Amino acid sequence: MKQTAIEWFAEKDTELTIQFLEGKLNQIQLAIEKTKCLQQAKEMEKEQIIKFANKYEEYCYNIGKSNPYVQIKSAEKYYNETF
Repeated sequence: MKQTAIEWFAEKDTELTIQFLEGKLNQIQLAIEKTKCLQQAKEMEKEQIIKFANKYEEYCYNIGKSNPYVQIKSAEKYYNETF
């Protein structure tokens, strides 16, 4: 299973909070770093959505081409198996 952008952000957020609590970052640095991580997570999410849509489209095409009577998985099920 791949890590989602939300999971990645949660890990980074925790790491930054620990750094703040340990005195390695002040409040301004913490806010700046969290903002950077949020922007990066948004970009990751966008990329993941695009890749997912392309892979699912390819999956549906291949399933339909090989056997038109096979029921295609729901997008939600495909997503859950991928991420």
